[in-house]
Amino acid sequence: MGERFNNNVMKKDLSSNLDYILASSGLFPMQMRRENLAHMEHSNYALDLAKKGLDAFEKDQFELALDIYAEAIAAFPDAPFFYACRYYTGLHVDVAQDGIHDYRALARLDRIYCDFIFYLLKSAEDQFFESSVDEVDSSSADALYAAGKRLREEGEIDYAIAVFTAGITKFNENAKFLIQRGGGYLTSLRYDLAYRDLYRAIDLSPESALAHFSLGMIYDGVKEYDTALAFYDNAISLPGADVRMYAQRAGFHSARKNLDRALNDYTRCIELDNQNPDYFIDRSFIHEEVGNYAAALQDTSEAIALDPQNSEVYLHRADIKVKLGDYDGAELDRNFSQELGEADFKKLYQEDDFDKIDGWDKENL
Repeated sequence: MGERFNNNVMKKDLSSNLDYILASSGLFPMQMRRENLAHMEHSNYALDLAKKGLDAFEKDQFELALDIYAEAIAAFPDAPFFYACRYYTGLHVDVAQDGIHDYRALARLDRIYCDFIFYLLKSAEDQFFESSVDEVDSSSADALYAAGKRLREEGEIDYAIAVFTAGITKFNENAKFLIQRGGGYLTSLRYDLAYRDLYRAIDLSPESALAHFSLGMIYDGVKEYDTALAFYDNAISLPGADVRMYAQRAGFHSARKNLDRALNDYTRCIELDNQNPDYFIDRSFIHEEVGNYAAALQDTSEAIALDPQNSEVYLHRADIKVKLGDYDGAELDRNFSQELGEADFKKLYQEDDFDKIDGWDKENL
């Protein structure tokens, strides 16, 4: 692969990192899923606002909570925690204020929060429907690991964490269990516990690509970018590296405007999985940014061939065609995008389809 593994694993002290503190604080407004707050050794303006927002949320004073989170965002515009708080709180009022803006901010600042939002919504749905999971096979470490991994893949994060914890208790510390539990802690916004598990996993299995990759995501999310890149590089250099690791590093380079490196990583993604239209779309944006419009056009066309029903890609291709002087082709793409968008809108609001969105099926009521 041309990558070299650095076995000098860095461990940065994050105890003063605001993003890490907030993501480990337990101060997120998790309705119906409230846990005991983490012991708070810090007191500052950001944490005071987080506590005030949580207090207002738990008293069902959602408008007040939104105002508090807006104040926090104004004071800490690069802290994803407060965008996530405002987004989630906005779901509890008639109009989700700034919802699209907040979600885009999360995707830009720390994508783990996007997974966390889905985790919260699924948790609320499970409680509403009193969902449960089947009893897992705990006869062996392999059986327990497989059960926990399946639960994680199904989005049953809390159950998965419990299964991996049982595995660690029953079969002693095991790097695979620690890595999977660490991933569960990340998704459920417990960075401190994920950090602990992942470093312990590396102690036990220094060449675990997934452990290095997951630590890279933590450091990336809390803006320790040099350390994040070192862990991404380590992960990709190790056996077990997969396409998502290249995709994550490509996005990292793209955000830092290291476009040549981003282009190389997206190309590697396509080599590993040429049936995923997202990689062609992502690479097309890099080509477009460096002025290689012909290559950008080719990539968007490949993406459309793989997913011809994605209306947004036609708009993207229309923009590229304008830059190439193909105004008639651009107009055709815009018109087709509009037709697809209207069809999607009609389908969404057909009663049978609408009732099944996010699992809210009439048959379950």
